[in-house]
Amino acid sequence: MLRWILWLVQLAASFIPAGIFFMGLAFHGEGSRGHGPGLDGLCLALAAVLCAAPVIAAAWIGARRLALPGPAILFWLPLALTIVGAPSAAGLLELAEIRASKAADRRTAADIASIRRQLAAGDSSRACELVNMDPKATPAEMAACRSRVDAAPDAAARWRELQPFVCWNRSFNSWNVQQLGLSAEWDWSTPMIPTVPAADQAWFLKAFFEAWLARPDAFAGDEEVGSLQCKLDDLIRDDWSPEALRVFAAEVLPKVRARLKATPAPAPDTPSASYRSSCFEFLDRIERGERREKKKS
Repeated sequence: MLRWILWLVQLAASFIPAGIFFMGLAFHGEGSRGHGPGLDGLCLALAAVLCAAPVIAAAWIGARRLALPGPAILFWLPLALTIVGAPSAAGLLELAEIRASKAADRRTAADIASIRRQLAAGDSSRACELVNMDPKATPAEMAACRSRVDAAPDAAARWRELQPFVCWNRSFNSWNVQQLGLSAEWDWSTPMIPTVPAADQAWFLKAFFEAWLARPDAFAGDEEVGSLQCKLDDLIRDDWSPEALRVFAAEVLPKVRARLKATPAPAPDTPSASYRSSCFEFLDRIERGERREKKKS
């Protein structure tokens, strides 16, 4: 009976490395996905083997050896593999992540260099992408982006040109102080800084929201209202210039509020209703000039 209990404990413990591996795949960005041949792929493959070995050993001993006489050391093989596999898998996952991150940085640097060559040749089609990719983008590069947006033939075209300023999570793109060289470490206690330079922020907010308001489906549905909530929250939370917020409050905010009021009210207790309520709250706070306080580190 004791032998069975000890085996069950080992079987349960043998899944720990596998848990570490799958958690690593879930939370380690590019270090866990999209790898082909090479050291990164080898690290992940070896980590997978180390994670699977304790489970396989425990299952084999349970099926073949538990009730049979044999070397005592063989019975403890799953535990030994678990002890070795858990930290080894974690280390290999971290190594794969570091290498993939460096490779991504190299690809980004190459892409930035390519866009700069295009700009030098007179092609400004990716100027706004450059401003959002490189915290060292120059005023001249922002001017090229701005000129392209202003030269767009209609609101729909301006909307497309402005999309590089929107993050995957529907917020406006921003830099941390570390990315701008203002801090040695990533600092969550300070507001994020918009990728739009301070001198262009008033222009940007007016151009962005006017292009948005020109869309027939502006602020209609969960996706639209949720996106508006994220961006209004950015205006309160991030380090937008006082002039940009003044222009927004005076020239853009009344139009946004009127359009939001004109959209059909969603059913109570739905995501849209919650988003809509938050939008009105954020608009009121922006109108009053309120800003979210910095977090204490």
